[in-house]
Amino acid sequence: MLKTIKARMRASWFVGLVCVLAVAGLNTAMLWQIERKAVRTQAEWSAITRQSDSLGELTSDYRILVARHLMTDDAEALARTDAALNAKHKEIGQRFAQLQRGLKEPGLQAKLKEAQSLWNQFATTGAPMLEASRSGLKAEAVVHFQHRQTAFDGVNAALGDLSATAERQSRQAAEEGARSLKLAWAMNAAIGLSMVLGVIVGALYFERLIIAALSRMSQAMRRLAANDYEVDIPGADRQDEIGEMARSVAVFRENGLARARLEAEAAVIHQKVDQQLKDTEAAFEAAGRAQKQVVETMARELAKLAEGDLTVRLDENIAEEYRQLRDDFNSSVSHLASLVGSIAATCE
Repeated sequence: MLKTIKARMRASWFVGLVCVLAVAGLNTAMLWQIERKAVRTQAEWSAITRQSDSLGELTSDYRILVARHLMTDDAEALARTDAALNAKHKEIGQRFAQLQRGLKEPGLQAKLKEAQSLWNQFATTGAPMLEASRSGLKAEAVVHFQHRQTAFDGVNAALGDLSATAERQSRQAAEEGARSLKLAWAMNAAIGLSMVLGVIVGALYFERLIIAALSRMSQAMRRLAANDYEVDIPGADRQDEIGEMARSVAVFRENGLARARLEAEAAVIHQKVDQQLKDTEAAFEAAGRAQKQVVETMARELAKLAEGDLTVRLDENIAEEYRQLRDDFNSSVSHLASLVGSIAATCE
C-alpha cells in the first residue's frame, strides 16, 4: 500500500505514462494496419484492372493482326504475321493464367473463365481461317472471321466487365480505407478526450487528496492562532505527509491547551495573592488606625493626669490587641490615685 503522496503521484504519473504510450502505440499500429490494408487492397484491384485492360488490348491487337493477315498476300508478310499471332496467342494465354492466380472472388473468377472460354473458342476455330488466308482464299477466310466476331466481342465484353468490376472494387477499397481511417481518427480523438477526462479526474482526485486537506488544515490553524484550542485537527489519522503535518499541528494544539491551563492557574494564583495583599494592607491600615487611636487617647488621658485628674481611664473602645496596655494604664492610674489619697489622709 502506498503511504505517501509523493509515491502516489509517482505511481499515478507512471501508470498514466504507460497508458498513454500503450494507447499511442496501439493507435499507431492500428492506423498503420488500416492504411496498409487499404493500400494493399487498392493495389491488388488496381493490378487486376491493369491486367484486364492489358489483356483486352492484347486480344484487340490479336484481332488486328488477324485482319492484317487476311488483307496480306505477300508470303513474307504472312510469315511475319503468323509469328506475331503465335507470340500474341502465347502471351494472351500467360496473361489469362496470371490474372487467374490474382483473382480470389468467385464471381470474378467466373467472369474470367467465361472470357477465357470465349477466347479459346476464338483461337481454336481460327486455324481454318488462317489456313484459308495462307492459301489465298481470302473471301472464305473473311467469312470465317466474321463468324468468329461474336466470340471475340464476348471476350472483350467479359474482360471489360472484369476491368470495370475491378476498378469499382479499387474505388470501394479506397473509400473503405478512407472511412476506416476516419473512424480510426475518430477513435483516436475519443481516446484523446478520454485521456483529457482522465487528467481532469486525476486533478480532481489530487485536489481532494491534497488541496482540500490543506484547506481544512489552514482553517484549523487559523482557529488555533485565534486561541481556539477546542478545534479538531483534520487528517491526523492519515499515513502520509498530510497526516504528519496534522499530527504536528495537534502538538501545537496540545501545547496551547497546556499553556491556557497554566495561564488559568496563574490567574487564580495571582488573584489570591492580590487578595492576600489587599487583606494585609487593610490589616496594616487597621492596625495603624488602632495604634493612632491608642496613642491619641493615652496622650489625652496623660495630659489630664498631668493636670491632676486622677479619674482618667482608657475606655472600652481600645482595639483588642491594646487591651493589656489599657488594663495596665487603668491599673496604674488607680494605684496612683490610691497612693495620693493615702498621702493626703496622712497629711491631715
